[in-house]
Amino acid sequence: MISPSAHPVPAPVPGGCRARAGRCLVALASLLLAARTLAQDPEPPPRVAAVDLALPAGDDEAAARSLLAVEPGAALSTQALRRTVQRLFQTGRYRNVVVRARPADPPPGEGGAWVRLVVEALSVRIVTAVSVAVEGERPALDEAALRDAAGIRVGETFEDGDLDAASARVRAALARRGWRSAQV
Repeated sequence: MISPSAHPVPAPVPGGCRARAGRCLVALASLLLAARTLAQDPEPPPRVAAVDLALPAGDDEAAARSLLAVEPGAALSTQALRRTVQRLFQTGRYRNVVVRARPADPPPGEGGAWVRLVVEALSVRIVTAVSVAVEGERPALDEAALRDAAGIRVGETFEDGDLDAASARVRAALARRGWRSAQV
């Protein structure tokens, strides 16, 4: 439901409807003229001088390069960059894909703006071991129970934020057993 305050009624304009229509036509003509001026003199996007891949050690560069949607010599487009990031990320081998552009010198005989792209793919981190070290007095939970409370399992993927969440779960488990000031 539309409330009356959501769409205020315009106040009467001096000169009536014809004056208002005339002002609208002038505003529309001004917008069209500005749009035409912008369309005539758009700055072309930079072109890609080179694409560097920064992959985790042991990754197949040829396989990753085949997924790139940007090529040297082509005009830089957000659509091609987005497609490149999506293709690499969807392989499941990378936890993040970052593309950076740096200004580059144009190739001999070429003009305009050129960029060198660096596509960095960060590998998925897999938990290989979970260990717990207890310092000071022994808490009411043994090391196996503390590992379980952390909720981090061998073979699962791991992100930096997972460590904070695991620490909070261990603190909560210790607090339930009376260790309210435990440092994790």
